[in-house]
Amino acid sequence: MSPALARTYTRAMKLMERATRRALDLLFPPQCALCGVGGALLCEECSGELVAADGERCERCFARLQRDARCDDCGGREIAFYSLRAPFHLDDAARRLVHLLKYEYLTSIAEPMAALMSERLRGEHDGVELLVPVPLHRSRARTRGFNQSALLAGHLAVKWDLAVDARALKRVRGTRPLSKTMHREERAAIVRGAFRAERGRVEGRRVVLVDDVATTGATLDACALALRAAGAADVRAVTFARA
Repeated sequence: MSPALARTYTRAMKLMERATRRALDLLFPPQCALCGVGGALLCEECSGELVAADGERCERCFARLQRDARCDDCGGREIAFYSLRAPFHLDDAARRLVHLLKYEYLTSIAEPMAALMSERLRGEHDGVELLVPVPLHRSRARTRGFNQSALLAGHLAVKWDLAVDARALKRVRGTRPLSKTMHREERAAIVRGAFRAERGRVEGRRVVLVDDVATTGATLDACALALRAAGAADVRAVTFARA
């Protein structure tokens, strides 16, 4: 997508988003997805209860650092992405929002989630040319009907005035769901070689991967490896929450 076309697309998305939101708000006044109070899809009180992913964290994979400042998640291991950032820790409230989006099909919650990401991840898109959502395999995309990462990326693209390309990266091999009890090595083995990027879409470009949650970072690592193999100049990653 050319820069001019990307800007036109972004402006159209902004106008469409505003018009749609105004129409829906008139017909169906929004309620907070977490507490049910009217006024917004995510009220200020509930958003204030989300636990910030602060404290001492690894500059690369954003895992909590131990007292000796050694990262047990990525220390001594090659990682394909340059950095990972997330505004929130995956606590009960953040987990509920992700569950509502992915499994209860509350796709409208992606907009306030992306707004919080945009607000709290200032500077993470500096110098970036393209947002790329972590893709679903076509079989899972058919079953779910949407890709939650693509929804987040679309809203972030509008807020950050960037292009988004949901076709730059493909999941070429279906994998079984990644259990939260799995070790990183198991997860990495499952997603190894599961992604392929299109060189013509990413070559020489600085890319930010977008996903809902980072647990061990194995999926983001596999995606970044595919993007770099296709010639991406730089790959960073942002998610809504970090486990």
